[in-house]
Amino acid sequence: MKVRSLALFCLFGCVSAANAQIHFGQADTFDTDLGTWGGATVPGTPPERRLGGPGGATDGYMHITAATTNQQGSRVSSDNDVDWIGNYNAAGVTALSIDFKNFSNVTLDMRVVVFSGNSRWTALTPFILAPNQNWTTAVFQLDAAHMKQVQDTVSLATTLSNVDRLMFRHDINGSAGGSPIDAQAGYDNIRALPVPEPATLAVLAFGGIFAARRRRK
Repeated sequence: MKVRSLALFCLFGCVSAANAQIHFGQADTFDTDLGTWGGATVPGTPPERRLGGPGGATDGYMHITAATTNQQGSRVSSDNDVDWIGNYNAAGVTALSIDFKNFSNVTLDMRVVVFSGNSRWTALTPFILAPNQNWTTAVFQLDAAHMKQVQDTVSLATTLSNVDRLMFRHDINGSAGGSPIDAQAGYDNIRALPVPEPATLAVLAFGGIFAARRRRK
């Protein structure tokens, strides 16, 4: 389910989404369904909406299952090419936050990926989910200091001006195709953030800051 946060709009000033579908304050919380999120997972086990998200026993979240025995479903990955596309630059979206949970006995290296045609950029540094790590918030900044190009030669600025697909996936080395693994993970509360000033991150992504201190323990 898509949630548009009016409070966040008021905090940073209203921005028209006329030039792009994406806008800051946009969020998917999976309260009622998975919306337009999908992924190539194990046949017979597509992304599922389950209960038990970071908000408690009745909080909906997206559950991903991956198995290396099947090429199509060998990645912990989910993408959106409907609601999270458009001009991120014009919309003022410079970061994305997401809640993750690792249901597996293996480490997951989670990254954001933005696509535009053949161009593909991913997070330079993965957000590490320790084996069986409980819900924690990751914040991915969409700038040259925090992203790296893994396909084509189109600049990051140009790519972000016309995003046609957004993805979050496990990727050990930061590649064009991600890393196969046998694992299960939960995704929830995907949010588009404006310029992540310190005060903003303190309010909106405290969990991500806390996790960053402990993710390599």
